[in-house]
Amino acid sequence: PVPGSDFFVGGGPPQTRTSPDNRFGTPELALALNGTFPGWDISLYATRMFDDRPHLGATVSGEPLLRHSRITMAGAAGNLVRGSWLIKAEAALFTGLRFSNADARTFSRLTTLAGVEYSGIADTAIALEARLHHIPDFEDCLASMPDDRRRNEPATALRIQRSFRNDTIDVTFLALTFGETGALGAVRRLQLDYAWTDALQFSTGLVVYQSGEQTPFRGIGDNDRLFATLNFHF
Repeated sequence: PVPGSDFFVGGGPPQTRTSPDNRFGTPELALALNGTFPGWDISLYATRMFDDRPHLGATVSGEPLLRHSRITMAGAAGNLVRGSWLIKAEAALFTGLRFSNADARTFSRLTTLAGVEYSGIADTAIALEARLHHIPDFEDCLASMPDDRRRNEPATALRIQRSFRNDTIDVTFLALTFGETGALGAVRRLQLDYAWTDALQFSTGLVVYQSGEQTPFRGIGDNDRLFATLNFHF
């Protein structure tokens, strides 16, 4: 969260941050191979990139410095269609991860996801997904701030969407739960989108946060939001 916002908890962060070097000599690279077949598809991925989550380091003079390490990812994803059901699965291995409490040591993380989506009810889609972050070489120091990581970090997502009035109104409910029962935090979002005309769209909704035992959900349970937007396209 942005320092100074009501979603930011803890002391002031270091003011100095290294920016990833995207010159020709150190580009971010990605490769995807996709195959589509009757009723199913599969994709293979690989990338060499900078970690979006920085770790805490220090300058030559000892001042705190946020650094973005270079990491590698290899993964696969697949989807299977059976009637009104869509079954999906993904897995990715990240290597070269660095954390603030582990000095120069690097770690790996295996992320797996499985999900189903059902569209057999008219104008309705229901999707349920479960994800697990697993750090096989986890060390106890990673559980302390500012890393605040766990060996296993499960999460689930439930989305229910229904359309009304010839697809001019869409109502979406989204529930994100971190930890098996929300112990690490949770978000509930209810949104209504109304296409008044082809050029004018209106959205409104409610977001409810549940505080949890892991950043960034520590102490944000009172940050519930009502929102509304009006878009005009010309």
